Parts: sequence; structure tokens; C-alpha cells
Amino acid sequence: MRSPITRTAAMITVIVSAFWAYYQIGGNSDGTPTVLYLLNAATAAENAWFAGEQTVHIVNRIVISPQHDANDLGILMENLESNFDKANFDAFYRRLLTPRGMEFFSLDPNGHRHNHHLELVDPQAGKATIEDHIWYDPSTGRYARLLTRTDRVLFAHSFDGHHVYLAQRDDQGKLIIQSDPVTASFSAPKNLAGFLGSTTAEVRKLLEIKDILIRGKPTESTIRGKAVHVYKLSYLGIMDMGSPYVQLSVDKNDQSIVRIEFIANQKTALTIDHLSMTPGVLPSTGWDLSALPGSHKLPITDVTVRHETGRTGLTVQEMAERATFPVFIFGKDPYGTVHRTISESIDPVSQAERLFVIMYETQHEVAVGLFQCRTLDRYVKAQTKNVNLQTVQAIITTSNGFKVHDLDANVNAFILNLLFASLDKKAAENRNCYLLESPDGQFMFLGVDGWLPSNELEQLTESLVSAQDYVPNNESIPKTVVDLNLATQSTLEQRVIPWLLLGRFDFNAYSSEPAVEKARKLAFDDEIPDLSTFTPEVRVQDKEYAWTSCYGQTINYQNYGQSINLGAVYGTSSPGICYGRTRIIMSERTEAVLGIGSPDAVKIWLNGRLIHEVWGKRGAWPDTDLVPVTLRPGENHLVFKTMHSHGNEWRLFCHFKEGNKVIYAPTMEERTRGFIAVQGNSRPEPRPRLQKLEVDLGRNERDLVPVKLVSLSELDTVSISVSGPGAALCTSWIEKDYQLRAGDRAPLRLPNPPRIWLEVDSHKHDPGVYELTVSLSSGQGTELRIPGTVTIHDVALPEERTVGMNPHVCVVNLSWGAGYKPEARKRLEVFLDDLAMLRNTVCGLFYTYNPANVLHQVKIAGTDQTLHTAGQAGIIDINNLPDLDFSFFDPWIAGSGKRGMTRLEINGRLYLSEHERAFAKAVLGDDIVCSDEISWKMLMWLHSEFRDYAISRGMTETWAKIDTQLTPETIPDYVQTARRYQTIGYRTYTSNASNFTREATWLNQLNAQNDSWHMGYGNTPSFFELTRGTQGTTAVPLDEGDQVWYNDGGNYNKPYEEGRTKAWRACAIGAHGYTWWIYWWGNSTDQIVWYDQETERIIHSPIWHGLRDGNEDAAYYHMLQQRLRAQGDQEGLARLAALTGKTEDAPLRMIQVSYNGLVCDDIAGPIGFHQFNQAKREVLRMLCTDQ
Repeated sequence: MRSPITRTAAMITVIVSAFWAYYQIGGNSDGTPTVLYLLNAATAAENAWFAGEQTVHIVNRIVISPQHDANDLGILMENLESNFDKANFDAFYRRLLTPRGMEFFSLDPNGHRHNHHLELVDPQAGKATIEDHIWYDPSTGRYARLLTRTDRVLFAHSFDGHHVYLAQRDDQGKLIIQSDPVTASFSAPKNLAGFLGSTTAEVRKLLEIKDILIRGKPTESTIRGKAVHVYKLSYLGIMDMGSPYVQLSVDKNDQSIVRIEFIANQKTALTIDHLSMTPGVLPSTGWDLSALPGSHKLPITDVTVRHETGRTGLTVQEMAERATFPVFIFGKDPYGTVHRTISESIDPVSQAERLFVIMYETQHEVAVGLFQCRTLDRYVKAQTKNVNLQTVQAIITTSNGFKVHDLDANVNAFILNLLFASLDKKAAENRNCYLLESPDGQFMFLGVDGWLPSNELEQLTESLVSAQDYVPNNESIPKTVVDLNLATQSTLEQRVIPWLLLGRFDFNAYSSEPAVEKARKLAFDDEIPDLSTFTPEVRVQDKEYAWTSCYGQTINYQNYGQSINLGAVYGTSSPGICYGRTRIIMSERTEAVLGIGSPDAVKIWLNGRLIHEVWGKRGAWPDTDLVPVTLRPGENHLVFKTMHSHGNEWRLFCHFKEGNKVIYAPTMEERTRGFIAVQGNSRPEPRPRLQKLEVDLGRNERDLVPVKLVSLSELDTVSISVSGPGAALCTSWIEKDYQLRAGDRAPLRLPNPPRIWLEVDSHKHDPGVYELTVSLSSGQGTELRIPGTVTIHDVALPEERTVGMNPHVCVVNLSWGAGYKPEARKRLEVFLDDLAMLRNTVCGLFYTYNPANVLHQVKIAGTDQTLHTAGQAGIIDINNLPDLDFSFFDPWIAGSGKRGMTRLEINGRLYLSEHERAFAKAVLGDDIVCSDEISWKMLMWLHSEFRDYAISRGMTETWAKIDTQLTPETIPDYVQTARRYQTIGYRTYTSNASNFTREATWLNQLNAQNDSWHMGYGNTPSFFELTRGTQGTTAVPLDEGDQVWYNDGGNYNKPYEEGRTKAWRACAIGAHGYTWWIYWWGNSTDQIVWYDQETERIIHSPIWHGLRDGNEDAAYYHMLQQRLRAQGDQEGLARLAALTGKTEDAPLRMIQVSYNGLVCDDIAGPIGFHQFNQAKREVLRMLCTDQ
């Protein structure tokens, strides 16, 4: 289930959209990421109807269907309040997304918008059909709208150039026409599609509330003679059976929307049909509604229009009077406010309640929105029964008792886009949202578009007063003058460090291609501001940048320390650089440790001196680097520089730990020595010392052992040597920039100290125990001696690779497709050997994704003619297709087979594309019309011939991976395509089944044609619940031989320990293997190895060794598991499973975690080498005992 703060944000998104759909003029907010291209095109097409020279008459048909089986939202909210579990959350969310009618608008004499809701009165009476007539005169701006049911007027509204008219029925059914002259502030709507257009106005309201996924390819159809594309769109977060979705039929000619259908629980809830658009027709009602048709007094029947569902232009007093719960307003406006607007709407859950938005627009391009709603308050309180909101740290607590909680940037973008959609301004780069909590525990939402310094945020919150007590005063928050007082602390115990930020700076000044590595390195080396002094504003290349206070974007991350979400601060995670500065005033000399975690490169200065530097790409994680620091009495200035250059979240961890005394607690002897060796990444603190090095191996095996050093003083280098009988088994490696190279001397001087590693190799050594001593010597003559043992157990790795690893590499690319050239062939052999050491099982051939690649390489068997030359000659007969010669691929296919990589995987598309058609055309010649069936036949001929060839070269399994992302609607197409490949002997799968793991119906539809199930690790519990079943019942009985793999990945910056967990994870959950994106992709980022052209050897990263060692551990694990099962040894199987059990003494203990809201069991971290070795030792001992 989603995290608490994610669910809160999702809830706010829905409610905010239910409000702003009434007030926004569709699509006028630049850069809104939730508005689809087709929706913008439809808006433009509909606006074009209103832009001619003649009056236009538009007719729509609206059909509202009753939702008999839909629970009332109020009841569903009560269910949430009593039990906030996943089932109740899903039920509530689905119902909230289901339309209960249609919204439309009118304008009052001042130009304020009012909302009206068309809905069923008696759902038992069946569906209701309504005609919607719209007239517009582009020359005068006059308009009229009429809604009727069987000639009975339900609603009418018009503007004749001087007056606005509104016809509505009273409680007795009498039609009353109200006429009012417009005031000087009145202006006719500029975007008619958003105001009068039934289609785009209504579809925007229901589509903009959530990230939208177009499910499958559009189908083609005809509606009233118009050729249309039919799109099916769903809400990404709840794509399962019964979930609401929208079906759009779009005119292929002008991109206007012809029909909209809203479907919930597989039943149509609302349909809007565009019937006609006729120019030159005047309104039958008259521009003043004087000619309304039908009786003016009718009883209320099955359908009605509910008026005043929302409006703008309220006063503070009106808001206080209309609210049924305490509402608040800022006692002082934000600095520079030029306009304040109060708007209201009906609470989407409780029709008797109102929701309110107070919007402030300033002269400095900053907007602030305060959103208050009873449902939001109830929802958050329902959550906090199960989740303590204090775990989401209050970043501000004011003297009047208000608290400010930060909302996650990943989920607030949609809320903010909706909240500020009515503003006629380009979205600011930085948008942030907060959850406010009143002293009485009432929750409300605050959105900010643009820079709002943290002290202004605090002053605004401090000024909050009850709307009933508000006294107009024309006061504003004063302008912030940034100085170091805003980023000053006098104790290291402060949980949240106040920072001043400067940036964001891009790389354009350093290269015409700012994405290249050279530009990033130049930008990182160049210091833009003068770091020795502080000035509030800095001029860089004729542009002024100001230091800005920031702690509103910080959160507490798993209690490991503060992080600054720079992606939220700057509204983007695109590449860039940012500086941060804080001041620490100490009463005495203080030793501390600075915990650093950054996604990419980072520098740290203390009092003008560079104390830490990391260059590279990595993920942000707390305490990745621990930097000892000494703070002097008085002022200390701490500055960071962080660079973000790839797609992960831009977040920086930088906080003070509680000092060396707590983290390491060094003894006098250790202080004199100047360094210590710690045992992996283990907690708790103080960090345990590496007292003894213990390594357990089988025969002919290698393990990489980290020796982690911590400098306690200014040491130049530490060298490593090994003595004793075990020394012959050890090779020392030095890590720098994630590359491991042979060496025995590591500089420890900051910044960026390398790590020392020992590779222990049991090849050419007999089983037994080998004693050794590791000596670590500093350049100052101090030394640390660590005893150790290497135990070689009398057992060897099995030949069979029972835990699979798919490194996502195309073997052809490893030699640039030129395996016939000696230098490329050598390179290929080196890579294949390296993949074999990983115990990789897969021979991947992405090459087949474009079959035209092989035209010049594959020959007609027994000839020298390639497919290309044979096609040009026109000698290939589709009714008598020849055998093919694929020997060109021998270096890759046969080379892989000889090294145990015998699982061939080709890539295929779900649908034919120009690539497949081009292949068929090239082979058969221009005289043949290549229909889809002919193209499929030629493609299957190619793949069938290739399969036979691959088997002859050592492949034992042949798989076809069909596309990467399916939706429920494309399952039938997948089944059809997969059958084609199965018919010619391939086993088939799609590489991501995560969308389907909670729905038995979809899994059963896939089952016969999906032989391998690949999904995110967090999706495995729900998948196993359906496929493994309990008490003999299985909702989805998998076919015998089906496999389960989980998807994972990372590049060279991932730690060794993370790599070693992957195969152990597979063992713990009973998966057949895991995928790893990526081994090597030929660029500077997506790789875990490097090819050294000078030495013609592979250079490894620690993560490569972690993956290798974990795969070898898993091989022993499975070998033992198979033996114990064959012997029926339940006690032994229990001992084996306990290695990844949930007890405190389990070496690789599993705990419950949440990944993107998905709850599952995973190996508890952080974890160290000794824990892996302990689990492996137990497996090796059991294997030897069993022998």
C-alpha cells in the first residue's frame, strides 16, 4: 500500500481537482504535466468552432446512468475512519473517481463563475438523456446555453451583450428567469471550450486529477459517419479490475472529441456525445431567454440541476458564514500581494459541506493557495489512527501552535498544477506544498508557486486566524532580507539544519553539449561564488542569483538524518548545480562527524577548506560518506556544492552525527594510530571493529572482502600486506572512482579516499583452514594487525546455474557487431568470459528487435547470397522459403553457449512496425504487397530458422520477450502474438507483469502464453498470494515449468553489499532469478564494468563482485536445498530457510519494508560482509556434512 504521505497527497489531488475543475479555463496553465496532448488538441479544435465569423450552434447529448451498486462516499469515508486499510482505501478512491453527473457553469454580473451540477434525483428510475444546446456569436461575444429533457427545460443561461440571464427551477418546479445588467468588471470568457464546451470541460475535470495512462493502442471506429480513434485512459495508481476509466473517441480529421464515456465497475456512468456543430443558426431561446420552449412549471422528475455548487469572489465574512467547520485565513497577506480571491465548492464527499480555496497572487510572480476541506481533515485524521504523523516531521511549529508538515515532491506536482491552474502565469520552476495542522488538530493544505523563504512561510503560518475573527488590516509579511541569521545554529543536536541555497546553475556555459561528461566535470571543478565571504546576492554571467533560506523542503528519512529535496526546491530534477551554506556557532572546540549522501558529485567546505569531495554518479543514501570534522570555538561556516546529472531524484543528505565519541568511540591507542578498521556498514553505533577476518569458500572460488578504514587524523596513506599461510590466497585491490585496480597502498587524505579490498581465491589450494594476518600500516609508522582465517570447504560450485541472472546486455553490442575483426573478437571473448564469471545464464539478442539488421548478414543456406542480395534478385518464394545460414553469429551465439549462457532471449514487438514490414519487403521484393499476415509469416520464418541454428550452437532454452509494458487492454494482442512465437518453439514472456500481480483475472488470461513472470520485487507478495495459494486453493494455477523473476538494477555506484543481496533475495522468496539493468550498455553511465583497451581486460566495480559473490552463494544454497528435498530432510530445510528468516539471530534477517507503497519482506539493511559470510559458512558446512 502507498505510504501515508503519498496517500494524503493523492487524496488532496482528487479533492483539489474536484474544486478547480469548476474554475479553470481548460488548459491555460503552461506545462501542466497531466494534460494529454490529445486533450490539448481537442481543446484547440473546439475553440476553433467559436472563432469563425458566424454564430455557431452546438448540440450535445448527455446520458447519466445510475450507479446502483456504488456505495455512498460518506459511508466509504466512515469505513476509512474506522479501518484505514488497503481495501477501504481502494473502495473509497474508486468511488471518488466515479462521476455522478456533469458540471457546467454560468457567469454573474461581475464575471464570477458559478457552478451547476446535472444529476439524477431518483437512480431507480433508470438512465436520463439530456440535450445540451450551445449558441455563440463571435462578433459580439453573446452566448446562450439550454439543457432540456424531452422538451422540458432543466437549465438556461445567456449573455446578450448587456445583461446575463439565468433560468432555474425552484423547489416547486417553476422556471424563474433572473436578469442582471453586467458591471464594469464583467468580461466574457476567452476560452469557450473550457466554459461552454461539454466535452473538454468535463473531461479535463476528471482526467487532471491523476497521472493518466493510455491503455493499449487506440482502436478505430465510426460514429455517425465520422472516423474516430478510440482511446482508453485509466488512473495509473489503481489500474485493476473494476477501476474507473475513460473512453475517448477522437475525430481523426480535426482531433475534436466526438464522444466521452466514463466507466466504473465495468458499467457506463456518464456519456457525452457531440452531435453537431452548425454555423449561422441563432438561438431558439433568444439571447435573453425570452423564447424558452415548453412549460415553465414542471414537477421535479428523475433528473435535476443543482445550483451554486461553487463560485468565486467570496468575502472573508461570507466564507465564515457558509462554512460548517472552522476555517482560517492569513492575518497578513504574503509579501507583495496584489490580488486575493476566495472561492468555494461542494465537498465531493459530503454534499452538505463546502470546501474553500484562498488564492494570493503577488507582484513578484509568487502565488500562495490555502485549501480547506472537511473531507481532507477527516481523511488525514483517519490515517493518523494507524500512522503517527510525527514520523513525517513538522518542519515548522509556530508560537500560536500551528504545525507545517512537508509533502513529498514526487506526489505534490499534480496537486500544485491543479491548485494554480486558474492563474494566468507560467508555472514557477519551484512549487511546493505543505500540510498545515491547527492547534486543535485540523488539517488544511498550503501550496506555493515560486520562491517563499522559510521565514516568510513561518510568518504566514504564525498569522493564521479564524475567519470569524479576521479584521481587515491591509498588512503584508515584510520582504525577506537574507542574511546568515536565517541559517545559523548553535547546537549540533538540532534535527533540521537551516540552509541558505544558491542556484540552480546549469552546464550550458561549459559546453555546447551540456549533457557530455566533459561539461559536467568542468562545471563541478569551477567554483561560481566566492566561498570565503557571504553576500546575499551573487552575479553570474549577467544574471543575479540570491541566496534563499530553505528548510521547507527537508524531511526526516528513516531517522538517519535530514535530507534536502533539491528537486522540490527547484521544481526539476534536470542536470544542474546548487550551493548550500549554514553557520554553526560553538562555545568550544567540538569533534563531530558529518554524514553525507548525494546522488552524484558533491564537495564540502568547512571554514573555507575543502574537506570532502566525491566525483561520479550514485544514488542518494544517508551516511554514504562519514566525514570527521573539528568545529572551532565561535563561528564555523559549512558550505556544500552538489551536482545532479542523471535521472534519479535530486536529494542531498548532509547532517551532523553525534561525534566520533558516539559513532566510533576511538580508544587512546586508536587515536595514536590515526585510523581504525570497521566491520562493514553495520549499526548500531559505535561501529564494531574488524577484530578478525573470516572468509569461507568452496573449491575454485573467489570472494571480495572489504577492508573499510576510517581516518582519525591527517594520514597520507595506509598500506596493506598479508602474511601467514593464507597470504597466498589474497590479492589486494584499491578502489578509486568505483574502479578496482591492483594495489596495496591507499591514500586516506580527504577528499575522496579510496577503499581497500582483498580478493580471496581458493583456486589451486586444497580444502582446509589457512591462517593469516592483515597488516595495515600508515605513512607515519603506525600499524594495525588483524588476524584472520580462510576456510576452504571440500565442496565445489555446481555446473548448473539454478539461480538465473539476466544482465540486460546484447551480446552483439559487446563487440560493436564486428565479431569477425580480430580486435573486436578479442574484446568479445573478454566480455563473454566476464559474464560467465557472473554465472550469467542469458544470451541476450536485442538485435532482433529490428529484423532488418540481419539482411546483410544472414545467407541462404548453401549459397553466398545474403537475404539482401536474394531479395534484390527476387529469388525468394514465399510459398517455398529456403533454409538460412546464420553462421555470421557464431562468435556471439556459439561463444555464449560454450560458457554456459544457454538461455537465448530474442526481443519481439507486440505489433508489427515499419521495421518488420521493411524486412519482409526487402526479402520478397517490391513486387509483393506485404500484408500483415505476409509480414508475420516472414518474421516467424526468420525466428524459426534462427532458433534451429541457436540450438545447434549450444542453446538449451529459447525465449521470446514480447515488448516491455502491457496493459489489460493489450493482453489479447499479447496472447495472439505470443502464440505465433510458441508455434515455432519459443517460450514467451513479457518483461514486466507488475501491472497484473493483484488481479487473478488478468493473470489467468496471460497464463498460457506467459512462461516466465517478471515483476518488481515489491509486487512479488501479491503475485505469490494468487499463484501459490493457501490450503490447497490457488486463484492462478501456474503451468508446470513457469518461472518467476524479479526486476532490479543499478550502475557502478551501487555498493558491493547491495549486489550480494540480489541472489539471496531470490533464494528467500523462491524466485528463479533476477534481472539487472544493466551490465554494460556502451556509455559512461549504464555499466558496472569498464573495458581497458590497453590491457584488453575488464575493470570491475564493487557491485560486480557483489553480484558474482551473491550468485555463487545462491548456487550453493540451491544445491543444498535440492539435496535436502531429495532426502526429505525437513529439519535441514528449516535450518536453511532460517538463514533468511525473521528471527534476530538470522544472519540475513528479513523485515517488512515498503517500496513505492508496496509492502514486502526484504533483507534488513545495512548489511556487512561478515553477515553474508556467516550465512554462506552455514550452507557450506551443511553441504560438507551431507556429503
